[in-house]
Amino acid sequence: MKKRSKIIALSAIGAMVIAIVIIGLVYAGTRKLNLPTSVVKMAIRNGNTGEVILITDQRVLEKTVSEINAMELKRMGRERFTSTGWSCAVNLYYSDEEKPSYSLMLRKDTISTGKYIYGEDARIEELRNELLEFMTKQ
Repeated sequence: MKKRSKIIALSAIGAMVIAIVIIGLVYAGTRKLNLPTSVVKMAIRNGNTGEVILITDQRVLEKTVSEINAMELKRMGRERFTSTGWSCAVNLYYSDEEKPSYSLMLRKDTISTGKYIYGEDARIEELRNELLEFMTKQ
C-alpha cells in the first residue's frame, strides 16, 4: 500500500511539473498588444528632435493601431524608466482627455508600453520609420 501511495504522489508531482513547464512556455511565447481600435487622436513625438504632431484622421489612426495589433511580440523584460534611446513615442487617446490612454515608445526593434518591453517583430522598425516619415510630410 505504501508503495502505491508513493507512486501516486510522484505522478501528481510529475503532472504539476509538466503543467508549470507548459504554462511557462505559453507565457514566454509571442503575444499581441490588442489595443482598442476606437482611437480619437494620436500624438507622435520624434525622439531625436522633440517635435510632436497630433493626428485625428481616422484612417491613419485605424491603420496605425491595426499594424500594432497585428505584430507578434515577445516580452523581453520589464521596462526601466529611461528618457533616452527611443526614436518615436506614440500616445493614443480614446477620449478628448489630456492624458493619453496608452503610451508606446518605439525603438529600432522594440516597443515599450511603460511596463514591459516587447520585441522580435520586424514590423516594429517598419512602423517606427513610417511614423517618422509621416511626421516629415506634415
